[in-house]
Amino acid sequence: MSARPLPAMADKTTWRKPLQSHRAIVLARGFFEWTGERGSKTPWFMSHPDGNPMGFAGLYSWWPDPSRDKDDPERWTLTATIVTSDAVRTLAGIHDRNPVILPEHMWLQWIDPSVLGDQALVDEAVHAGVAEAEQLRIDQVRTFGTKDDGPQLLQPVSG
Repeated sequence: MSARPLPAMADKTTWRKPLQSHRAIVLARGFFEWTGERGSKTPWFMSHPDGNPMGFAGLYSWWPDPSRDKDDPERWTLTATIVTSDAVRTLAGIHDRNPVILPEHMWLQWIDPSVLGDQALVDEAVHAGVAEAEQLRIDQVRTFGTKDDGPQLLQPVSG
């Protein structure tokens, strides 16, 4: 699931509490997007040019399962979302959105519970994430299925 920061994301009931007190950084080596029509889609892998992990702006929540007893510790489910923004120029031909990639200097600020989780913080993260997203390495990779796994999925198609 992804959360698109609307002009007033901090005012939306769905995001208000997580933004105020449940911010996370989702570390990733990169992310996939697909282009093309059904049956002939092309996978793309976006990654940091130096291979370092990226930190996506994330939000999380705990949800109770109403079918379980209130004293059952397994009653709670952790859910998370990645904040997305309109695609930067370099990615717009692949998808209309991209994850908000926090520069490392913002990581502690994003997760610091003493920092006010308001629209200004979201706007700052989105703005700072533009430069991070515009420098991504974009590689076409081999087509794969949902059951496929392994480092070969990240290898660029040659030629």
